[in-house]
Amino acid sequence: MWGEGRESQQYIKQQEDITDSTSSNMKLLVVIALLGLSAAAAWPSYMSDEPDGVPTHQKQHDVNYAFYKIFEPLRDNRLADKATSFNPVGDISMYKDGGVAVRHLMDELTHGRLLEKKHWAVATNKRHLEEAIMLFEVFMQCKDWNCVASNGAYFRERVNEEEFIYAAYHAIKHSPLTQHVVLPAMYEVKPHHFTKTQVIEEAYEAKEMRLRNIIFQNNFTGTPNDIEHRVAYYREDVGVGTHHLMIHLENPFWWKDTYGYHIDRKERTSSMPITSSSTFGPPFPIRNDDIHLHDVDKIGRIHEIVHMEDRIHDAIAHGYVEDEQGNKINIENDHGIDILGDIIQSSMYSPNRKYYGNLTTLAYTLLDHQTDPQE
Repeated sequence: MWGEGRESQQYIKQQEDITDSTSSNMKLLVVIALLGLSAAAAWPSYMSDEPDGVPTHQKQHDVNYAFYKIFEPLRDNRLADKATSFNPVGDISMYKDGGVAVRHLMDELTHGRLLEKKHWAVATNKRHLEEAIMLFEVFMQCKDWNCVASNGAYFRERVNEEEFIYAAYHAIKHSPLTQHVVLPAMYEVKPHHFTKTQVIEEAYEAKEMRLRNIIFQNNFTGTPNDIEHRVAYYREDVGVGTHHLMIHLENPFWWKDTYGYHIDRKERTSSMPITSSSTFGPPFPIRNDDIHLHDVDKIGRIHEIVHMEDRIHDAIAHGYVEDEQGNKINIENDHGIDILGDIIQSSMYSPNRKYYGNLTTLAYTLLDHQTDPQE
């Protein structure tokens, strides 16, 4: 009886251990399931597709390869095939505007009026910006991802690289077809805009020597003896520079409500990324210490900026701005900061672009040309 009792007790103990183990495993599975649901709730983009039904991972793949080694031919076979076989005006039913935007861009391209590849481009140049917006509008008029990817591959291989980046980044940021697509970091796509020439050269040397896990020192360009060095962080830090770009990416000054929705714009103070090296040609020249701003031929004059600032100061002091018809618009309310932002950066929402001008863009452009104002 004792033997049977001990065997029974051992059997019961084994069953209890099995039950406890099963219970623990079930609890673990429940915890894992809850964590999975929490992750899905926190990052819905990984669990859902875009409005047109194309998986997010496919769009992310296409975007990553479109910007990968942007100054070289496409590395993805599927996109490369689209670049050679796709006809942007072959089927205009894929566009919401019936092909108006793409026909305009193709006309500019076929007649050689667009900036060529391997040339420096900048958004403060009126013509460069116009060309980039042409491509942006083509992307925004696409009804589905196949249209976006096909046009992206086609024009990536034919238009200026800088203009393509500008247009594609803005389209991906604002298109309803790319709600969950993550843009590649700009400092990885265009590192020469965020680092010194010395660092770029060292990186090329390391690549030629097949060196790996190399750390490059990207110190600020100034010296403690230079008074501007006190604000070097705001001018040259990669993170701050990226933040500056994202602000303008989310709030393009040329945005029109016809692109799909209204943007609540507020001008923010931020830095410009350093551009000490150029992808094409020699490094960008630097401004010497204690340099005084000069007028720039065919670009603008210093007194224009002074007048713009005075008019904005007057508007703030009086509590209103004037539109093109001379009507007073009150800015001492919750929307006043939006109106001031539209004026300072002269967006399409500015109530009076002729009078208040384009302070931010003109100032950037004049600074860009200070090394040689006569060019």
